[in-house]
Amino acid sequence: MKKTMLHLGILAACALTLGSCSKDNNPLVPTGTKNIKFTFSTPGIKDAEGDAASFNLAGSDGSGDNTLWKVNGQVRSNEQGFIIAEEELEAGGTFVIESVKPLMAASLSISAQNFGATSYTLKYKAEVNGTVQNDVTENIVSSNGYIKQFSY
Repeated sequence: MKKTMLHLGILAACALTLGSCSKDNNPLVPTGTKNIKFTFSTPGIKDAEGDAASFNLAGSDGSGDNTLWKVNGQVRSNEQGFIIAEEELEAGGTFVIESVKPLMAASLSISAQNFGATSYTLKYKAEVNGTVQNDVTENIVSSNGYIKQFSY
């Protein structure tokens, strides 16, 4: 009986040793990070009555860090995502949003609508690792909208 228990113990130890050393084929953190840059503006939006526009973006670097973006050179601390709303767009200018570190993924949602008589322009460009992915110029006219979602 003692020999049978000894053999079973050795067999169990071997099974545990060999089984626990297998290679992990499913890593928890995916690979493939990318540097992302968005450039957008809405010329004429200040003069357009009945308009609505926003740029919503979010990203992840896979580590849970919350400081991922800078806007026009200013780091946005503790924000994985944020909105550039109509009030900021009406103030004018071009917005350049860049990842401060390589990201696993980013998402951008653009909404631009016009219910008035005066049109405005939406300009948007996305670059991933220095390569242009999207370059859009859209005239937003009365009763016309532009709603798109992009994943990078």
